[in-house]
Amino acid sequence: MNTDTTQTHRTLKNAMADYGISLRRLAMYIGCSPSLLSMMMSGQRKFKLKYKDRIISILKIEDNIEWINQ
Repeated sequence: MNTDTTQTHRTLKNAMADYGISLRRLAMYIGCSPSLLSMMMSGQRKFKLKYKDRIISILKIEDNIEWINQ
């Protein structure tokens, strides 16, 4: 298992699983609804910079992840 947290093909969903945080809890921490976070992760809505910054801080990740689930 590769434990390098800066790999370029890492997804937000993988980062959440590695950190052990649910979508509902992450949404609460970043200040949005779970449905909005889900829509941003699926590409139905664009990620706002403030949410990206909060997620990066909470999950201790870098901005080189895939934000939208493919």
